[in-house]
Amino acid sequence: MKDISSFLQLIITFCILLSLFTCIKHYARGSRLPSEAWILLAGIAYGLTKRMGEFEAWPQLILNADSILFFFLPLLIFASGRHLNLRIMRSRSDAIFLFAIPGVILTTFLIGIPVALTLDIPLGHGLLFGAAIGATDPIAIGAIFKQFSIPEELNMLVEGESLFNDGTTVVLFSLISAIVLSGSPFSLGNAFLSFLYSVGVAIPMGLSAGWLGVKVLASWREDNMFFTASMGLIVALLVFAIGEHFLHISGVIAVLMAAIVMNNSIRKQEDDEKTTLLNSFWDYMSEVLNGFMFFMLGVATGLHEFDTPFLALIAGVIAMLTARAIVIYGGGMLLRFRMPLPSLWQHILMLGGLRGAVSAALILLIPNDYPHRDDFLCLAFLLIVFSLIFQPPAMQQLLERNKM
Repeated sequence: MKDISSFLQLIITFCILLSLFTCIKHYARGSRLPSEAWILLAGIAYGLTKRMGEFEAWPQLILNADSILFFFLPLLIFASGRHLNLRIMRSRSDAIFLFAIPGVILTTFLIGIPVALTLDIPLGHGLLFGAAIGATDPIAIGAIFKQFSIPEELNMLVEGESLFNDGTTVVLFSLISAIVLSGSPFSLGNAFLSFLYSVGVAIPMGLSAGWLGVKVLASWREDNMFFTASMGLIVALLVFAIGEHFLHISGVIAVLMAAIVMNNSIRKQEDDEKTTLLNSFWDYMSEVLNGFMFFMLGVATGLHEFDTPFLALIAGVIAMLTARAIVIYGGGMLLRFRMPLPSLWQHILMLGGLRGAVSAALILLIPNDYPHRDDFLCLAFLLIVFSLIFQPPAMQQLLERNKM
């Protein structure tokens, strides 16, 4: 009977949360804040209420790092990868490469050094936090983009940077955590080879998995969308799990490659009606997964005890904004010699550097006995909430002022 009660509680909780997300998305349409920010705030309110009151009977909605990295992230990467326009992305490949690889490495230092100084911890530990917080999340910005006439090239630049940014962040975090947590000696050559291995193997693996999925679907010759959608789910989850856990390569890059191959092949083979249905399925999956992810992130923020020094919290916010400004505007100066980025685009990219649940998940992967784990979580939660609450309204105001 107890098992039945627990199962029914799970079903009821799921329905309540899904209803909550639906209402928020409906009533937040005219708001300056995107619906994802309101969902995050609702999660914070839930966590604070549960922590400060006597609500033991309320469900424990715990943010689990493995669930984000091995379930939410691969499906969200696959869903986003299906929308990428390769022709447009190739025209801005230099900017995507600059922001997603050298930009992430530079961000790690620009954030890690101030954090290390203000928390009075070794530099390597500060860089560990800097690596985790490097991942950007364009979900909330994408919702704002839909309200304006955004050039497709700019949209692909934001999406492409974020997707490859996530891949670089996970790889870099893995390299630094292996050095800091295990005490392994640092070798620039070994780190560079590990990075090349992680990305170099992920690309052909993802392309091969996508090709194999397309071949299986072609041999089955099923008209029902169920088979195509199911193959996407299988490929995304399996490729990420095998890549990250067994081969120790970039699961993000592998899933992204698989999504691009499958989407391009299926779009050529299927009629417009089936393609539209498939796009609707993945758009829905993305909305639901993001809703649960942002809510649970908010709950974790509300439940957390913020005892990190105030100076470190302020330094973290300033370092995050400064690092983003240096990467975007500095990169813009370098790109002007090849394919210049309009200044307005640079302002949009600056405000579009939101932080999301991937950063929190990476820090949650750190062992519980790590002495700086709580401080890192405090900083990560603050930076994520700050970027989601303050940057989207500034972005919307910028777009309105420039009549886009």
